[in-house]
Amino acid sequence: MAHAHLHLLAGKRILVVANEDSLSDGTRRQLGRLKASIWGPASSLAYAVRMIVDGGISAAVVDVRLAGDVFFAVAEKLEDVDIPFVFAIAGEPMPASRDYRGFVLCEDLDELDKIARALFAPCSAEDLH
Repeated sequence: MAHAHLHLLAGKRILVVANEDSLSDGTRRQLGRLKASIWGPASSLAYAVRMIVDGGISAAVVDVRLAGDVFFAVAEKLEDVDIPFVFAIAGEPMPASRDYRGFVLCEDLDELDKIARALFAPCSAEDLH
């Protein structure tokens, strides 16, 4: 079933930890149509941690292109407070990475469905392999 997990985004507050220019207006609009609210993008460690600690975050998408100190510190904080997260490329992947099999935070419904599934769908043992 195509896009079977998009409904899981409805009502969720998604923290995007990425550089300011990484989150497109199209992605924001698409997530808004899906009834998800976007917090961020948080591009600094202090801003990301403040948003995590203030509460209300359902999940997070952390851009793999962030500086290593921010990237790992945010991931550790999210784990500490049991907020689900995925590492992704925020924005369209570069043409050379067409075969990229990770997550891409963009307006494409197929990509958003993969993120929704990873963050909010119940996990089975088969999913772990």
